Amino acid sequence: MLKIIEDKNFLSNKNKDFIKHVFGGFFPFYYHATTGSFIKDDPYLAHIIIKRPEIRKKTEPFINSPYYEDVVDILNNFCKKNKIE
Repeated sequence: MLKIIEDKNFLSNKNKDFIKHVFGGFFPFYYHATTGSFIKDDPYLAHIIIKRPEIRKKTEPFINSPYYEDVVDILNNFCKKNKIE
């Protein structure tokens, strides 16, 4: 069963600064031709933080972005605050 947690108070000041950077107009988003769905013309813009296991070689690093640490920090803060392992 899917559990949804809404939490408005888990971000550190560093996390908030990173989010401001993402929405500040200078964060890179890249064109992708399809979302992977079966819709032929389904383009979108995204910034891929980690490569999906099924599209990378096992010897390749999974980190795809210099912003990996910032995103993981946000997720870790959320999990720690909400006691998620």
